[in-house]
Amino acid sequence: FHFDSTKCSDSIAIVPSGSSAVGATANQRATKVWGTVLSTTCFTPKSGVHRWAVKLDKCERGHVFVGVTTARASVKTYVGGDKNGWGLIGTQALWHDRNKIRGDYGAPFRTGAVVIATLDTNAGTLSFGLWKDASPPSDGASGPLSPSQGMSL
Repeated sequence: FHFDSTKCSDSIAIVPSGSSAVGATANQRATKVWGTVLSTTCFTPKSGVHRWAVKLDKCERGHVFVGVTTARASVKTYVGGDKNGWGLIGTQALWHDRNKIRGDYGAPFRTGAVVIATLDTNAGTLSFGLWKDASPPSDGASGPLSPSQGMSL
């Protein structure tokens, strides 16, 4: 998938990678500001299991969210910062509707990590793991959903 420049926080820059296989990189422009960028891909309910990987080129303090959002999600907050998103931050917390659902999920992620997200649109679950790792799913993910990323430096 590719990042959607029309659904991107002003605090995030989308930088083309030069390779169509990789897509693009999302870089944080500002410090101490949360922002989200959605992908151009949208998965509809009951469309099966979808899996993607996000490589973190820079994530020193774990302040990157990976997750899914509906098209109505605010890009001015983190993924999971409103009722239209479900996200995992690198410090091991699952978030939805600005509430920490769980604070001990999986392993922390930092620079160099490859986060695998798995969305099961039939069961309504979203799960995360690091490459060669797996954790139980988060329930309640529903609607047409787009892979999303949020960050703060």
